Formats: sequence, C-alpha cells, structure tokens
Amino acid sequence: MIGGGWAGLAAAVDLSAQGHRVCLLEARRSLGGRARSIVVSGTELDNGQHLMLGAYKATLNLLTRLGVDPFTVMERHRLCLYMRRRGMAPLSFSVAPLPAPFNLLGGMLRCQGLSLGERSKTVLAISRFLASRPSSRGMQTAAAALVQVGTPASAQRDLFAPLCLAALNIDLDRADANLFRDTLRRVFLSRRSCSDLLIPSAQLTAIVAEPALHYLERQGVDLRLGVKVTGLKLDDGGVRAVQVSDSTVPVKAIVIAANPVAAQRLLPPAMQTAFSYRRSPICTVYLKYPEPVNLEAPMVGLVGYRAQWLFDRSVCHQPGWIAAVISGWGPEGPAQRTELEARVTGELERLYPDWPPPMLCRAITERHATYRATPEAERTRPAYETGIPGLLLAGDYTATGLPATLEGAVESGVQCAKLLAQCSPPRER
Repeated sequence: MIGGGWAGLAAAVDLSAQGHRVCLLEARRSLGGRARSIVVSGTELDNGQHLMLGAYKATLNLLTRLGVDPFTVMERHRLCLYMRRRGMAPLSFSVAPLPAPFNLLGGMLRCQGLSLGERSKTVLAISRFLASRPSSRGMQTAAAALVQVGTPASAQRDLFAPLCLAALNIDLDRADANLFRDTLRRVFLSRRSCSDLLIPSAQLTAIVAEPALHYLERQGVDLRLGVKVTGLKLDDGGVRAVQVSDSTVPVKAIVIAANPVAAQRLLPPAMQTAFSYRRSPICTVYLKYPEPVNLEAPMVGLVGYRAQWLFDRSVCHQPGWIAAVISGWGPEGPAQRTELEARVTGELERLYPDWPPPMLCRAITERHATYRATPEAERTRPAYETGIPGLLLAGDYTATGLPATLEGAVESGVQCAKLLAQCSPPRER
C-alpha cells in the first residue's frame, strides 16, 4: 500500500481484516493525507474545514469497523442552507420532513428568498434535471444543463452555484453536468437521511487517522511512516517490488493511493493515464474571536463575498473560532495571503457589526485539495485497474462516480481491496 490518506487507510483496513499481509508506506510521518489536523497558535485545527453527508456510506462503515461511533465524533443536522446575499435579503432552504425526493421538492417550494414563481419554476427545473439522462458526449457544464431545464437565474446563482462549489470544488459554469447531477441524486433521491449534514465535532486526525493507526497495529500491518517510494519493479507477470531509497520491498500486489501527480510518476510511461488533471485548491481562513461570538447556524453560506461558507467551530468544542471557506481558489504567496485575511476580516465586520475584532486570523490553503471536475477531466478519470496484474490505483480522483470527497477516497480504497481479494486469497500471517 503506497499512501496513508483515507483511500490507502480504507484499503489497508479492509485487506488486513480479510487476513491479507499488508505493508503501508507513507511519505509523511503521520497518517491522514490531506484530511489531517495541524496546530495554529497552540490550537489544534483541521487543515481545512470538512463536511460530510448522511450519504457517505463507505465512510460511516469505515468508522464503524475502526470502532468509532460516527455520532460521537460528528453532529447530525437536517440539511438547512442559510445564505446571506450581498445587497439582498437572505435565502433560506431546508429539506422538508418527507420521504425522498419530496424532502427536496417540498423544501424548494418553501424556500425563503425566492418568489413563488421562482420556487415553482425551480421545482420543475430540478425535477427535470434529476430525471434527465447523462449527456452522451459528456461535455456539458452544470450551468448549461440547469439553464436547459429552465432553472431561474436567482436559484442558479444563490442556491445551485454554492451547492456545486461545496460538493465539487469548482464553479457551476465549469463543473461537469453529469457529476453534479449524480451527486444530487445520491443525496436527494435515496433515503431522507442521506441529505443530512454530518459536521465533525472532533479533529479529523482523531476521527480516522488515529483509530486507523491503532487498528492496523493490532492487525499486524507493517506501517512505515516517513518513507518515500521512488519506483516500482514490474515484469510481464505483474508487480514484484517497491523501491524505497536504496532498498526494495517485495510485494505480490500494490495499491497506489498517492495523489495523482505522485501516482503518475510511479507508473511506467506506457501505463500512464490520460487523466486531465488540474488542481483545485481550498482555502480555509480561521478567525479567533472571544468565546461569546457565534453564528446564527452551524453553517452559513455567503453569496457575493470572497468567503463562501462560514462554520461555527463551537461544534468542535472550539467556541469563538470561525472557519471561512473558499473553494476552488487559494492565495499565492504571503502578500496575497495577508490581503485575503484582511478582506475576509472586513467582510465579517460588515456582516456582524456587533462582533469585536478577531484576536487571530490565519489562512490555510490545501493547494491540491481536489482535481478540477470539468467535463474534460471526468472523461479521463482513471480506473482502479491499471492493466498491470496486481497494480491498482486508489484516490478520490479515480473513476468512483463521486466528486473528490472523503467519501470518494474511502470508496476507492474499499473497491481496490475487493478487487485484490477476488484474485488473491489471504495468506497466513
């Protein structure tokens, strides 16, 4: 196993549980990959504000296997979007307490901030969109698809554009229509609970990385942290070994669960995929206020501002901390970071004039947070199987049918474990 992010951990957990001998190699000295915790001015924070959904079946199953009760480390909330719009009254949407898909449609009809005519048109449009077939050529953007079904401009701008940014980490007018449609279907056309928001109430390291470390140690997995893989040894029969510095690790199979750039470097030229990879960053600006400061909801959306979502970190037992999230963009260099921190601080001063100035403001950018989910990228996402016997790819960028989310990463690891288990019986340890 190459890579100790959520994809690699999911695969290692499943394979070791089936009795396979597993060696996990991770270049960092800690597990968790891009979903990890860091320390800012003495406070442990996630390297980015994450949000999960009730539809995250693979992730919830992984937590259960690790012995973690999901609802002791996450707060479940019925999906409610409160969008503060520049120069306009807020928009408020919440799913109705009805079976799917009437929870979505009922919520649309009751949406505050849209006129009755806009709400009626939005219900018809989203019904058509969810019922439509995937574009045969797969080159349509989500914005074009929503216009095609008659979505009002106000609903597209103030409701679907923020949802697309949150789910796919890309603007609506560049996002792949099929992926956005499939994402909404998973959330709204299954069980009512699939649309619930699961907001972590603990740090990501404590939710998965640490429990996974203890689980894998108990399973006898060979964990090698701080080890960089430099190459693979392959022959006509498949994989033979992993090159680590000046030594080799003999293997029968390999799951490359590294980021797409590192994965491509390890594959031989003839096997490198045509994946149209371009990174899409996520920036989280953390602001520390005196403890009485709090938002009107655990999550508040912003339309027409640099920050797109605000999260009240009191859910994570960190009262006074506010996380402002910017999807699809991040500052380049210290000067731009300082400018961003000042801009976000100013926006919050205008939105919440009764708040005192923040005691601390720190922007943290995950530059390779996701791939850019354009129609071109969706057509070229690589499969788990590379064509080389015993060599698989895992990661949220692979062809999971999901956006580049924590759920996509876990699902890819689970599927790779299944593929390896089908062709290789477990050995005695």
